Amino acid sequence: MGIRRIILAVLLIVLAVTAGVLSMPLHRPSELVRSWLLKQAPLGSSFGDVQALVARHQWASQDGWGGESFRKVKGDHWLQTELGDYRGFPIPFACHARAMWGFEHEKLLDIRVDKSCDTL
Repeated sequence: MGIRRIILAVLLIVLAVTAGVLSMPLHRPSELVRSWLLKQAPLGSSFGDVQALVARHQWASQDGWGGESFRKVKGDHWLQTELGDYRGFPIPFACHARAMWGFEHEKLLDIRVDKSCDTL
C-alpha cells in the first residue's frame, strides 16, 4: 500500500506541474499562442487596437512598412512584438517568443508567432 501512495503522489505532482506550465500562454505551441492573441485582437482589429494590446502587456515592439519583416506576414504594414522569454518544458532550455502582426489599410490581416529555444 505504501508504494501505491508514492506512485499516486508522484503522478499527481507531475499532472499539477504539467497543467501549471501549459496554462502559461507562451509555453503553448505557436498555433495556440496565435489563437490566444487572436482572441485578444481578432482579425480586422485596427492598428491602434493592437498597439493598445501591446501596451497593456508591456511588450517591446517596432513597426514598419515592407522590408524583411514584410515577407513574414500578409499585409503592407507590420508590427513586431517581443512576447517574452520562458523556460522550455520538460527540458528547461531558455526560450523566446515573438509575434508579427500584419495590417492592410490599418486593419489586422495576419498574425505569425515565432518561438525559438536554446539547445545544447
